[in-house]
Amino acid sequence: MSDTVISSIASKMEKDVNKGFTILEKNVRKMEDIKEKNSGIISGIVSLGNKVNKIRDIVRVINTITDQTKVIAFNAALEAASAGESGKRFSVVAGEVNRLADDIAGLTRQIREQVEEIQSSSSYLIVYSEEGSDRIAEGYKLIKDLEDIFMEIKSGAEITSNRVREQHAD
Repeated sequence: MSDTVISSIASKMEKDVNKGFTILEKNVRKMEDIKEKNSGIISGIVSLGNKVNKIRDIVRVINTITDQTKVIAFNAALEAASAGESGKRFSVVAGEVNRLADDIAGLTRQIREQVEEIQSSSSYLIVYSEEGSDRIAEGYKLIKDLEDIFMEIKSGAEITSNRVREQHAD
């Protein structure tokens, strides 16, 4: 092989290695970005779970108030019944308060069911995202290992190309 052919091959190899290394560096940055975004997603899901727990606490308080309201409505109905004819209008009010408490209990039950569904989905997403994080970490390690190997290849290609140029210049 002539010196020109060897020089041309060495030069092309150096350019190809540099081009490959540039692409590899872009992949490393992209993996870092994916890793960061996935961490943000997990944090967001955990935050959502915390908010769901706060909603659950609010529903418990509403249920307690509803239970107390039903007791008050029941006592009011008893008082209205013992008042006889003069308590009839008060009995209607007590019945309406009881109906309102039942409606609130039904609505809080629906809220609780929705909260449970959100919590279940949130838990699933956390597990799924954490599995994804593990895969991203594995991919990131592999690409960093590849970057190290490519750095060695790049260094070797530069040395080879420089030596061929030096020999060709002599």
